[in-house]
Amino acid sequence: MIEPPATGRPPKAAFPAEAEVVAGIRLLEKGDVDEAIRHLVRAVGLKTDFSLAHAFLGVAFHRKGELESAIHHYRCRLALDPKDAQTSANLGDVLLASGDIEGAIAQLRNAISIQSDLPGPHYDLGLALQLKGDLAAAIDSYKRAVGLEPDNADAHMNLGAAFYTNGDLESAICEYKEALRIDPASPAALSNLGIALFTKGDLDTAEGILVASLKARPHHAATHAALGRVLEAKNDNETAIREFREAIRLDPQDADTHFELGRLLVGFGDLEGALQALQFAVDFGGDDNAAAHYELGRVLSANGNLDDAVSEYRACLRLNPSHAHCHFELGRALEEQGKLGEALEEYCLAVEYNPFSDKMRRSRDALSDRFGIH
Repeated sequence: MIEPPATGRPPKAAFPAEAEVVAGIRLLEKGDVDEAIRHLVRAVGLKTDFSLAHAFLGVAFHRKGELESAIHHYRCRLALDPKDAQTSANLGDVLLASGDIEGAIAQLRNAISIQSDLPGPHYDLGLALQLKGDLAAAIDSYKRAVGLEPDNADAHMNLGAAFYTNGDLESAICEYKEALRIDPASPAALSNLGIALFTKGDLDTAEGILVASLKARPHHAATHAALGRVLEAKNDNETAIREFREAIRLDPQDADTHFELGRLLVGFGDLEGALQALQFAVDFGGDDNAAAHYELGRVLSANGNLDDAVSEYRACLRLNPSHAHCHFELGRALEEQGKLGEALEEYCLAVEYNPFSDKMRRSRDALSDRFGIH
């Protein structure tokens, strides 16, 4: 949240540097950032230690997206006036935007220590802590932000997201509803509420909310994907497939939705479509995509491509060594290839990780009998 420092009235234009700052501030208020920068740069040229000029240059460059210049001038301001809470908060905001999470946290905490009743630093600190993965501290900061600014829908949304990630669905739902109280037409709040209700298991309400969200924002890929997951849970797989395909049309790089689509297409016998979707999920799903490797292996096995299936199963197990079903399917593929010793090892591991599966035990025992092992 970029805010100019609290200066009261602009300085009197008794000297050239002050005149340039007055002109720069007025131009910033009108939204003419480039012209404001020209005046403020002239002010600093005339008076290098003009603290207020540096503060507003930081704001101007920040609004323009020139982060390094904004950081430089914010630091100049704070070197001259270290008790300026708003500039410290602005510096924290720009450091966060530039990827310096620790630096942002330090500046935002400094701003709060100077002036604790500013809601912006608490909100931005919540963002930084959430990015760092410290959800408990992020939740505390967002709570302070909404306490100071109860009608900040974004703060309620982010507080809800932190609760959701932390597994507190009831609190997440409450915060999303509060965001909708403030902004009833917010597609993002509707979408997040629908996803939280889906996770809770309230499928009918979740479906209704996600459909309403899409009426307000029909081109939002993540909402189509979420609706697809709800419909799949309700066994309306054909409509779920349409939603997943629409999500992919809107966001072709979403590997997770490719994975969801591929899984469903297998059930409909569309192995070619499933192979294409799952291959994309494997190629672009990042490092934690064991499930995609497993499902791709199953499709390859069904197509008779056992060598590639074995490779995918092994890739899955490198990521998730205790995946009992993957050990079992790998055992089946190896048995079909005639690699009976390796197959038996996989069946044994499948039973070890899932001792309650009769199917896995029968396959292990049948192959053991062929080896004369009892």
